[in-house]
Formats: sequence, structure tokens, C-alpha cells
Amino acid sequence: MSIAKYLYVVGAGFALMTSVGSTSAQVLSPAQLVNPANLTEKENAYYQKLSDPEAAKNFIVTRSYVRLCQQVIDHKLPAIQLPDKPLGFSARYLLPGEATLINTALSESIIAGVKADHPKH
Repeated sequence: MSIAKYLYVVGAGFALMTSVGSTSAQVLSPAQLVNPANLTEKENAYYQKLSDPEAAKNFIVTRSYVRLCQQVIDHKLPAIQLPDKPLGFSARYLLPGEATLINTALSESIIAGVKADHPKH
């Protein structure tokens, strides 16, 4: 893959991550959602401070999506199976470095989708 194509794909992934009100946003399945009992100590401390139920839900959705993206990076989830950014996702609940992780996973997902749409002959 050329560097120009790679940069385009990374840029497209960033655009997907940062878009607001995207029509591709979806709801994660219950199996994709992190159980609050499985939050890290740092995540749980923050989660316990959230008094608004909607904010707490969005926190869980965001942390769940980060884990799905990490699974793509770790090759535990096929990149093509990474769901679109879910409803409730909020960058305010990201830890340092996680925006890059998400962009990388999204880029891998886009590349996998392009390869699936254009198989080699």
C-alpha cells in the first residue's frame, strides 16, 4: 500500500471517529459491552463518580468500544468485524493514546473492508 493511500485511510478513520451525529452509529450488542465489574481500577473510580445515568451508559459504551478496537489491534477480532462508532461514544472518556488506538483499528477495518470488496483475481 502506498503512503498516500495509507494516509488517506488513516484520515478517513479519524473522520469516522470524530464525526458527530453519524448515521452509521449503532448500538453495541450486550456481548460487546463491558460489564462495570470488569472495569479497571482507574475506570471504575471514574465510573463511580458519574451521577447521570446517561453519562454512565456512554462511559460504558466508550470503554467497550476501546476494548473492541484493542482486540482488532491484538488480532483477536477480525478488523472487518469492528462495528461502526456506537451511539453514546464520547471522546471525553478516552485515556491518553486511545484516540490513536481507535484510529489504527478503524484504519485496519477500512482496509479490510476495501480488500473484501475488491478481492484479488
